Amino acid sequence: MKCEVASWSSVKYLSNCNQVEMKAGIVNERALTKEEIKALAKLPGLEVLQAQLLGLLAQPATGFVRVINAAPQGLLNVLQAKTRN
Repeated sequence: MKCEVASWSSVKYLSNCNQVEMKAGIVNERALTKEEIKALAKLPGLEVLQAQLLGLLAQPATGFVRVINAAPQGLLNVLQAKTRN
């Protein structure tokens, strides 16, 4: 797994370097064109994609908890306001 990540970071580095030109590549026994290699080099790393996916999965649960917490929080705010007066 680490080799794949290292190879993609190398592709990103080489795609930004003007002295080296990528002409073709192979991924999973499929030939890639120069444009496809550049498109793959622009993708974020595996860890970033995993973090983004986890964030998307956690959003509905977080929203649900906030909605459930809103009613007791509102009641608590009213009671605190009454005790101050």
